[in-house]
Amino acid sequence: MKKSTAVSYWLFVVKDEESERQLRNGYWRLFPTTPNRKSIKRGDRVVFYRAGENKQFFWGYGKIREINNLLIKLENVKIWDSPLPIRYVIKRLSFIKNKESWGVHLQGGIRKISEKDYRLILNLARSLGIKTTSK
Repeated sequence: MKKSTAVSYWLFVVKDEESERQLRNGYWRLFPTTPNRKSIKRGDRVVFYRAGENKQFFWGYGKIREINNLLIKLENVKIWDSPLPIRYVIKRLSFIKNKESWGVHLQGGIRKISEKDYRLILNLARSLGIKTTSK
């Protein structure tokens, strides 16, 4: 069966400084058990989310350049100069079905999201005046 060439949209959930550093440097390590790892392809778009106590925010985005076994290389990585707290957008994100217990929807490291949710996050950051910088 042929892989789809349509662009997919992903949320990469970062839980520690090492993972955040990896994204800032344009790569993301996968594990054999990483959910959705076989569905990610070149050209897909990614938004970065920082999880953890007092760290619940979106902080940048990028594009999949290459996938080599368990390593994803990114391009066009943009980091926001200030984070976008999830509370600003949580009620409008379609992938979060339970708005009261939304944290469960952000587990697993990589989460597929709709183009609409991806654009909602980026457009809200832009409308709030959050600037981006290249990595």
